[in-house]
Amino acid sequence: MEIALHQEARYLGSYLRPHRAVLILSFLLSGLSAALGMIQPYFAKLMIDDVFLAGASDLLLPLLTGLVGLLIGSFLIRVCNSYIYTLYSARLLFKMREDLFAHLQRIPLRFFSKAKSGDIFSRIATDMADVQALITGTLPSYVFDLLTCTITAAILVWLNWKLAALSFAFLPFAVVMIRWIRPRLVTLARSVAERNADIAHFLFETLGGMSLVRAFGAEKLELGKLEAKQSKMLQHLLRYQILGAVSVATPHIFLIVNTLVVFGFGGLLVTEGALSIGTLVAFTIYQGRIFGPLQGLMDGFLEMQKARVALGRVK
Repeated sequence: MEIALHQEARYLGSYLRPHRAVLILSFLLSGLSAALGMIQPYFAKLMIDDVFLAGASDLLLPLLTGLVGLLIGSFLIRVCNSYIYTLYSARLLFKMREDLFAHLQRIPLRFFSKAKSGDIFSRIATDMADVQALITGTLPSYVFDLLTCTITAAILVWLNWKLAALSFAFLPFAVVMIRWIRPRLVTLARSVAERNADIAHFLFETLGGMSLVRAFGAEKLELGKLEAKQSKMLQHLLRYQILGAVSVATPHIFLIVNTLVVFGFGGLLVTEGALSIGTLVAFTIYQGRIFGPLQGLMDGFLEMQKARVALGRVK
């Protein structure tokens, strides 16, 4: 598996290398946008502790003005970054598709007599579409979610390391679950792709020879073959979805555990005077913000496993 992963990385890297400067810029803009977005909950702490409880009403307008400025700045950076990344990722994808098409034009004709036409078409259409989704959607979202989770975790530790430590206690379990699920998802994703290609080839061949099918009265026989192929594909697809559901459910369990931690231990710290109300509110907001990106990381992981299989079929 590691060898295959290395080969896929080298193949994709050959297309990414000419655009590395733009990709680095996009990564930096994603980090800046994520950092600016993470400052917003801290304003809740300042308003509660320094404005509402302290009675410093003169600070309210400056804080609100700064908050609005940060939100607008973060939004503009994300829009610009999205435009830049989409422009260059589209060019990269077009180059990959052109190279694949040129390769098919150069290979010996005997390849087409041996290979399944439906499988070739599936690689050009379906698998290349999965690679496109990886480059233009999954990767940038995954990077942004990863940066958001990292920055949020650092802020939680800074606000109260004891409360953060209890909140992160479930993470080792999540890591173990992902390490167990990962190879099984890769295998099932590959099986689903192969079954899908086999069905596409069957339909292509059957529809191309429909006159013979009708001449021999084999309509029910061919329909039975299609049902059998789809039944096998459904078995693999259901297994894939079940494992995917287990990985997706992990953040929800994390949410339940952390809710108990915040309102239990955090509330105790407030009553003992070891934690301010504003800090607890800010901690709660930051903690709530980490679940969306964490869910995105889980979903992105599933999409990348599917894309890895597609990448292996088109490279």
